[in-house]
Amino acid sequence: MNAIPNSEDYPLSVAIERLIARHGVLPFLAALAATALVWRRRPRMLTDPGSLNSHLRRDIGLSFEPASRKHWQLR
Repeated sequence: MNAIPNSEDYPLSVAIERLIARHGVLPFLAALAATALVWRRRPRMLTDPGSLNSHLRRDIGLSFEPASRKHWQLR
């Protein structure tokens, strides 16, 4: 990972002012608009384990319904 986390503790407004001072208003606004257009909310994880299928329930250690018998085992 090549990102360096920001260890300084200052408000967002100060960070925005520093970005504008370093890069200018137009590049900052262009990057902000591009980020807003590209960034979409990801769907949230399912929180109800009852809605998961048996394979996923088994994989995370929950009780699951056993798979149905194969057609050749039904005799």
